[in-house]
Amino acid sequence: MQQPTDERARELTLMAWELALRAGHLNGQGVAPDAQWLLARLSLNAPRTAAHLPRVLAAIGPEAAAAVRRLAGERVTPPVAEPAQQPAESQTGELDTSRAARLLGVGEPAGQAACDQGRGRPVAHRAR
Repeated sequence: MQQPTDERARELTLMAWELALRAGHLNGQGVAPDAQWLLARLSLNAPRTAAHLPRVLAAIGPEAAAAVRRLAGERVTPPVAEPAQQPAESQTGELDTSRAARLLGVGEPAGQAACDQGRGRPVAHRAR
């Protein structure tokens, strides 16, 4: 086991926030103002990752989200405005277990085990 770099730690933290925000949305919970501030700071310090996390962008507000997109240096489709609507498949941020495992630095069996235990939602492998 090795300690991640600061940049990698920010990326992992943002990915965990995306999952937590999804679960919170399903439970009808919002984001506390102090957590929103922290999430905005993390997003501004890891904009390339944050720019691809629609729930993170929605949680930090339109001004901070615009700044993140500018810092990321790419045009990213904004998240769905109304929580009742489901984002398009390309905007969900869902990963298959093998890609998620690679991003998290664990083996594919560990990624599959997390899905099997309900800590992630399995997505069928698709040709890319």
